[in-house]
Amino acid sequence: MTENRPKMVVLHCSATPDYPEGHKAFDLIGAADIDVWHRQRGWREIGYHYVIRRTGVIEEGDRHWTEYGAHVQGHNIDSLGVCMVGTRWHTKNQVDALLATFGSIWQRFGIHPKDWFGHYEFDKRKTCPGVSMHFVREMLELELERLLQDGPRAATIIKVEREEV
Repeated sequence: MTENRPKMVVLHCSATPDYPEGHKAFDLIGAADIDVWHRQRGWREIGYHYVIRRTGVIEEGDRHWTEYGAHVQGHNIDSLGVCMVGTRWHTKNQVDALLATFGSIWQRFGIHPKDWFGHYEFDKRKTCPGVSMHFVREMLELELERLLQDGPRAATIIKVEREEV
């Protein structure tokens, strides 16, 4: 397979409940769960490159950044897919993890905030990532200024092994 050379990032949400911190189901959903859901739909594996859990943990699915994604029709060969667990009310830890993910992607690929899109910007039937991408791009612009001055945020990316179904 040809190595992925992404030019943009597409932000998604998992379309799952926005459980608040302290709720017993707060951190039940992650990349392994989404992988199972995607394979149940007939896909090879999870379509996203990264999943950001409600706790802010960043998980890398089986689809490494070197592989084409399967997350936005017509743009899989030139994009990375980042999914935030939840639907609309993302946690502060998720936002911090998103900024760390941006820094990592910026350093590796130089993908500018203007080249971050919400899934809804490619498919009007979608609402993900559940927030205004205008706001997200403004936040990423500020993070880029901080990154250039202070360096990257610390982040731990966990490789998630898929389960057989």
